[in-house]
Amino acid sequence: MDPTGAKLVSLAAVLVGKLVFNLLPLKCMSRRSSGGDSEPASNTGHSGRTVTFLNCFAGGVFLGTCFLGLLPTVRKKMSLLLEARGFNPDYPVAECVSVMGLLLSILVEQFVMTWRSYGQSTVFELSFHGHSHSTEEESTLENHGNKSPSSPLQIQRHKPDGESFSIRPYALLLGLSVHSVFEGLAIGLQDNVTLVLKIFAGIEIHECLVAFALGVNLVKHGMATKTIIKVAILFSAMIPLGIVIGMGVQSIKSFGGEVLAAVLQGFAGGTFLYVTFLEVLCQEFNSRDRKVAKVLCVATGFLLISVLTYFLKNNI
Repeated sequence: MDPTGAKLVSLAAVLVGKLVFNLLPLKCMSRRSSGGDSEPASNTGHSGRTVTFLNCFAGGVFLGTCFLGLLPTVRKKMSLLLEARGFNPDYPVAECVSVMGLLLSILVEQFVMTWRSYGQSTVFELSFHGHSHSTEEESTLENHGNKSPSSPLQIQRHKPDGESFSIRPYALLLGLSVHSVFEGLAIGLQDNVTLVLKIFAGIEIHECLVAFALGVNLVKHGMATKTIIKVAILFSAMIPLGIVIGMGVQSIKSFGGEVLAAVLQGFAGGTFLYVTFLEVLCQEFNSRDRKVAKVLCVATGFLLISVLTYFLKNNI
């Protein structure tokens, strides 16, 4: 398989996966409405643990992909570009660009949090994802998380008060979409099949969980079914959009195009740092529940990428 084929397969798989997981809460809601009030606590706890462990595993995949794949690739490209122009600075350019991408991700998050603060004080958190920032409900959410860490996916649909309008779901969508585009760029800018597949593996696991969490919160917020479907389609298209943009930038064969591709790839590496440490690891280890098992899941994800990097580097 050539890199373009791997990117197209990744594009289709991410699009379908995110769309399906984004709409699953609607199905869950319809079953709860028609079948019964609640599901057994054991099933809820099991699903919560599964989501947590998968998210930690995805964090390990992101960790390995960033430090064993993206950063070395950006460093190599930057060195080649600088040497082509007669520069050989003893300066970590790739690392600097990646940190700029990390800071950009944090800036976007803070902008979204500020925007959301002007909305209604409605509970609107992603209970297992890094965007669970709500100043009005912070203490309530922390108590809820400590009291029942194994059941974060209960869905209750609330109607907005009166005819008031909240920008919170759209602010959340904006923040998630920006990160998704940069994650798509990380795939689209690669010219190595192994790296494409490693990045895709981490993105597919993590983003499907994020899509499900977003769907849960849209349902909880009382959005109309048609609106949720439109939001799901829009959100699901963000990573494919990033992949297409990355492929377009990579196809520019001029020196400027190569510089742009390397810089964007560095920004994407910074986004991976943000997702790994601030969204996944920070949030998951904030709970006291099953910390050793979570570490093992992260280590397993990292080990998988390490093995793939060693054995598949020159064989695909």
